[in-house]
Amino acid sequence: MKLRSWLKFERLIPSATILLAFVAQALDLLNIIQLSLGEQLILLLIGLLGVDALTERLSMLEKIRDEIKALDGNSPVRASKFFQPRDKIAPLQDRISDVQSIDICGISLLAISTQHYNLLLKVRKGCKIRLLLLNPNNDALIEILAGFASKPEIIQQEIRTSLSNFFIDQNFTNSKFVEIRVSDYIIPHTMLITDADKSKGKMRVEMYAGKWASSRPGFDVCKSEDPAWFNLFLTQFNELWSKAKPYSARNSIEQ
Repeated sequence: MKLRSWLKFERLIPSATILLAFVAQALDLLNIIQLSLGEQLILLLIGLLGVDALTERLSMLEKIRDEIKALDGNSPVRASKFFQPRDKIAPLQDRISDVQSIDICGISLLAISTQHYNLLLKVRKGCKIRLLLLNPNNDALIEILAGFASKPEIIQQEIRTSLSNFFIDQNFTNSKFVEIRVSDYIIPHTMLITDADKSKGKMRVEMYAGKWASSRPGFDVCKSEDPAWFNLFLTQFNELWSKAKPYSARNSIEQ
């Protein structure tokens, strides 16, 4: 450490305290001045306090420097720190355990439909649920998305399977807290949004990349930490929802 760094004001006082205590003890040893035992003990204590104060400040300074290095704006953001596949995050039941509203959109929501019992438990407690998936009867739309997922016929079958799964239990689909709609517009990515109208709102956004849903890259957005990004994705969901068609038990029978 350079000499000039020791001359900074925040280090000068404890350094001067240590130096004066040392000089006084040295003068006493040389019989230039006479110090009583009590005075020697006081000087020793003052010196120790100065050492302690200086050590603490140096330790704090090193900690601050380490934190600044960790937050260095010039260092690149690693994608692996941002994107996390579904199999690396908390399961659905944990993410919805204490929420009052759930909004989900995706191509088929096949994974959600096989776990809809967890959603049913939430409905029984008054949790509002909105489910948005593609219209399986829109052949042109399914054809466009085939490049991002599976073959058109597989996508359509997965959507119909999900809708059938949701409507197996009428306690779920007949609840006033549950709405299911199908979209004739592209759903650009999967979203799971909880407590959208509350400050504790959170969402999971997943890209359509990878053959298996569990390996698709995604990221979490907290409303309290990133309100602008949260509202951007929420607005996107709400716009798709407003244009989508309600899906009922009658639709399920007719398909």
